[in-house]
Amino acid sequence: MTPHTGQRPPVSPPRPPKDPPPRVATSPRVTALIDDLASGDRDALGRFWAEVNATGTPLVERAADPAERIVTFLWRDRHGAGPGTDAVILMANKLTDPSVWSECNLERLPHSDVWHRSFVIGADWRATYHLAPVDDAGDAAEGPVDPGPSRRWAQLAHRALPDPLTPRTFPARRGGPPTSVVELPAAPAQRWLAPRAGVTRGTVTCHRLHSPQLGYARDVWIYTPAGIGPGHPERLPVLVLLDGEDWRGRLAAPTTLDNLIAAGALPPTIAVMPDALDVPTRWAELTGSPGFDAFLLDTLLPWVAEHHPARDGAGHTTIAGQ
Repeated sequence: MTPHTGQRPPVSPPRPPKDPPPRVATSPRVTALIDDLASGDRDALGRFWAEVNATGTPLVERAADPAERIVTFLWRDRHGAGPGTDAVILMANKLTDPSVWSECNLERLPHSDVWHRSFVIGADWRATYHLAPVDDAGDAAEGPVDPGPSRRWAQLAHRALPDPLTPRTFPARRGGPPTSVVELPAAPAQRWLAPRAGVTRGTVTCHRLHSPQLGYARDVWIYTPAGIGPGHPERLPVLVLLDGEDWRGRLAAPTTLDNLIAAGALPPTIAVMPDALDVPTRWAELTGSPGFDAFLLDTLLPWVAEHHPARDGAGHTTIAGQ
């Protein structure tokens, strides 16, 4: 049975318009391909895809501003230049979503197997993305795609695929297909992410905690820094990381905390990572649920302070998400 907060979960999370919206651009390489095809060059498509296979995707080209790049996402139509694919939707984190639906759709280059969409993006950008091709009015096996942008987005997310021409991937949430990774030349180094030699690892324990405010239980993972035990005389600050199932796993929060604490960049800190349970519950809880607020303040944090050497109070507590 799906947990709930006593309120009807929203159909989808709030989606305010992008601010600023994506800046759609024109790719010089795609423009050159268009010109070659217009001139009757029969080998232009083959050369284009050979280049793309060699360099990988998305295409990254210089922009007018040296601090920016033109980034072009591509999809090769499995039907060739013929009919069959109705649309290809780009699902790029912090770039596209239903609030900018027109910018999510890749363009079909006429009489070719090339779908493309270009944006001007800062040269320090790093993100994950999926591509969702829609074939034959929604793929008979999957059923039709809802015409409303938000509902359509949610349905397409279940059939979205990693970019087959991108070598780098990142594990998806809840065991889905991996997401593709785009990383531009000036993207900041993730220097705290990988395990370091000589750094002692903290411990992660799992606990089952019931919420009287919500009426159901969830797993909560507790990260304790190396050398900190139950009888430790010093009380430590607390970091609450929502979507705990992600932070303890694919987002590698324990390793990052190990490195930060060992380097003296962060004081020894206890991390509390509550499970989000499932998508409907997450949407209901993280969109202003008084019951979830009460769970955090009146159940979770007091329980942590009682069972771990954690400091209590707002001045010693940080709550973060994704």
